Amino acid sequence: MMKKLVAGAFGAVLLLTPVATNAVQASPSSTATIRCKNQTLGSGTLVTGNIEVPSGAFCDLNGAHVTGNATVETKGGLALDLAAAIDGDVRIAPRASLRPGVARPSVAT
Repeated sequence: MMKKLVAGAFGAVLLLTPVATNAVQASPSSTATIRCKNQTLGSGTLVTGNIEVPSGAFCDLNGAHVTGNATVETKGGLALDLAAAIDGDVRIAPRASLRPGVARPSVAT
């Protein structure tokens, strides 16, 4: 089952688990911007729109797919594993960090 993040009217972030559909889209006249603050977005997570990492926070895209841009504010951090995808631009502010292609160790069960 795929989890979706979508921005609400007042900037609130909603985590949706749809029953019949696998896509959450912003209205045609607007693009949603999701604030990822100290979160890990795992495999199967689809962010339809942009993602923003606020100052001092981190966001770990662990297999997630972002259809828009990613912006990391000052002192923020963005980590991408090898399965993560960002379709748009990645903008990194001064003193922010980006860790692309971070391999996740496998865990024996």
